[in-house]
Amino acid sequence: MRRVLTKNGYDREDVIQDGNRFLLGNGHLGYRGTLEEHDKDDLTGFILAGVYDQHEDDWRENLSLPNPLHFRVYQDDEEISLRTKAPLSHEVQLDIEKALFHRHTEFEPFALSSMRLLSHDDDSLLLEEITLRANKGGTFRLEYGLDRDIADMHGPHFRETWVEIGANCILFHGKTNEGKTLHVRAYYEGIEGEYDGKTRFFSKTLTLKEGEETSLRIIAKVCEEDESTAFRNSGFEDLKSRSIQAFQKKLSAIAVEIDGDEELDFEMAYSIYHALILGDEKRVRSIAARGVSGQTYKGAIFWDTEIFLLPFYVLANPIIARNLLLYRINTLEGALTKAKSLGFEGAYYAWESQDSGLEACRADNVTDPVTGETVITYFGTKQIHISADIAYAFDRYIEATGDASILEEGGTRVLLEIARFFLNYARADEDGVYHIDDVIGPDEYHERIDDEAFTLGMARRVQQTILRRVDPEKLDEESRGLYQRIISAKWASPKEKEGIYEEFDGYFALEDVDVAMLKKRVKNPQDYWGGKNGIATKTTVIKQADVIALLALCPEDYDLQTVRKNYIYYFSRTEHGSSLSASMHSLLAVRLGRLEEAYDFLRASSGIDLRGANKLYAGGVYIGGTHPAANAGAYLGLIYGFLGFRQKQGKVTLDVHLPSHIRKVRFYFMNQGTRYEGLAYQDGHYEIKEAKQ
Repeated sequence: MRRVLTKNGYDREDVIQDGNRFLLGNGHLGYRGTLEEHDKDDLTGFILAGVYDQHEDDWRENLSLPNPLHFRVYQDDEEISLRTKAPLSHEVQLDIEKALFHRHTEFEPFALSSMRLLSHDDDSLLLEEITLRANKGGTFRLEYGLDRDIADMHGPHFRETWVEIGANCILFHGKTNEGKTLHVRAYYEGIEGEYDGKTRFFSKTLTLKEGEETSLRIIAKVCEEDESTAFRNSGFEDLKSRSIQAFQKKLSAIAVEIDGDEELDFEMAYSIYHALILGDEKRVRSIAARGVSGQTYKGAIFWDTEIFLLPFYVLANPIIARNLLLYRINTLEGALTKAKSLGFEGAYYAWESQDSGLEACRADNVTDPVTGETVITYFGTKQIHISADIAYAFDRYIEATGDASILEEGGTRVLLEIARFFLNYARADEDGVYHIDDVIGPDEYHERIDDEAFTLGMARRVQQTILRRVDPEKLDEESRGLYQRIISAKWASPKEKEGIYEEFDGYFALEDVDVAMLKKRVKNPQDYWGGKNGIATKTTVIKQADVIALLALCPEDYDLQTVRKNYIYYFSRTEHGSSLSASMHSLLAVRLGRLEEAYDFLRASSGIDLRGANKLYAGGVYIGGTHPAANAGAYLGLIYGFLGFRQKQGKVTLDVHLPSHIRKVRFYFMNQGTRYEGLAYQDGHYEIKEAKQ
């Protein structure tokens, strides 16, 4: 089993994508897979999850911290690094079983190696060991320390900074524009340098004989507000060992082994790694759409978390899944405020949610790549399905874990306020049937549309969830009245033609073209296809699974004939312009017995960051970074699709349909607090047993 991602050779054009591919994370911090000599122009990023700041009228976004891993080598006052010299050889590795990053670079005068980790034992720690070996005897000047020149997308975010300098130690204090104080203490062990106030780095000149080595060990600790930056330094090797053990314990609960397909086996392990490095047991925080890979999408939380990542964590670590729901409970006031500001009652959750739950999405989210002019969008005010997606997540969590106590801790109020919002937003016709006008579905290329299929279906699912989960006897009088309104509501169904659901009212009247035809009209590869004048706006081409997503998320509500007709119809009309689209198609393709297509869609999700085929721009706005929801979607496509995994009232069953070349799948999961091992075979046979500790 291959569990190490390796890349040989260096191409500066790959630096940003490799920063994503070789990302480290531990739920609290992220460190992009850049190198010691890189700087902000290379998008070096030391990311802090869950803390946000706004500079003047720029977009409010998550924080990037000063970089403690700056290291450069000079000889005769000439910098010798990948920034200035072609190496004799260069290799980087990401060990996804130990959560370790390695690099080894050979230059003519010396070789540079490093090992890096974000601790999974103490999630405030970043560790790195750098080794310089002289290939030829000579004198070298080493420059190392804390780089305070931060790569912010919409900063700067520290309005005030000050440092304390000790013997090979830098203590950074920064106060954000919003008044939060953060601290980074970086220790440098093994080389006794002197601090240069001009360069703001430590410097050390030393002479090495051929073959002689010197090493620098860096331990950096991050603290929020008044937390102490002191920590018990039990030694670098001990800290490293404890991190590896902690990560392997996390991994053991959700690991997958695929017998018969080495490439998919590695891609699935890699996808699990990228989803797994984002969970936080300690803090009630959610997971951003781009994880801890940068400041794209303002570090905000979208529907991705509830629909893709929460089901992953239900099986990997239900404590984290629960925290994701507690985050929505804690940000209910933000959802109530948003609804009220738009003239509605109930809870309309932010399309882009940050720490308070207030809406972070702005109308100027997209720009024209040629003119630079703003393309006005309505994501933040019309994409109401986000609230229904959150209700869906509560239902799925309770079904899988049996933990209904989340309702007593505020979940019931969240469900009722979501339903109140949908009743208030919807329009009742003369027969008392509720319709939903003026929205945007997951397909964002068509805006301000009526009776959009996914939104209607998920609104009905809110009603079903409340019927299943809410006990009216435990409600106060006002809430019981609301409950009765909710359960008695009649919701419209999407229009259909010969068994095909119309994506929205009027969709069938649009110019009927497929994706291949529409791509011929593209003038600029960064063009945004939606909005007022997008090339897809007046056609039947859609961005991502929409009707398909509804059928995939609610399989018990739609028969096989309905699924088949809709899958075939929307297949050629879906661009898959979102990383979330492929896994939904994979789930339905398995159900239809179209295993080759299902496999191709699965690989599109599992390899999205490895292959780097995803979009980097929406209009002129950079949207790069990792795709943890697609990574989780790949896992769900395998487990819920090909293995037919089902969890109901504590019992697990499988309905196995594997591609012909896959002989066996071994997988682990948590169920009702116990770790299990599953084995699924090509012939459909399967075994489930309690896993050995």
